[in-house]
Amino acid sequence: MLSWNIRSLNGVSKLKRIREANADITLLQEVWEPSQLSIDVVGKNKLLKVRKGEGGGGTMVSWKDGTLVQASLEKALNRIQ
Repeated sequence: MLSWNIRSLNGVSKLKRIREANADITLLQEVWEPSQLSIDVVGKNKLLKVRKGEGGGGTMVSWKDGTLVQASLEKALNRIQ
């Protein structure tokens, strides 16, 4: 598992390190507004949440086939029920 506060996913050296880690599960924080190429390099199975036009933020979870199965739809966080 790789977990990284990446401070922008747009960068060749960062993408190279992610690929070299070859993690079954990759958790990235502060992906900002990644390019489609950067998103595709990380992996095909992924959940991505970006904050468009707001500067930083955004998260991405990526996993290899057979590692995780999405069990439910996205739910709001920090919501009182």
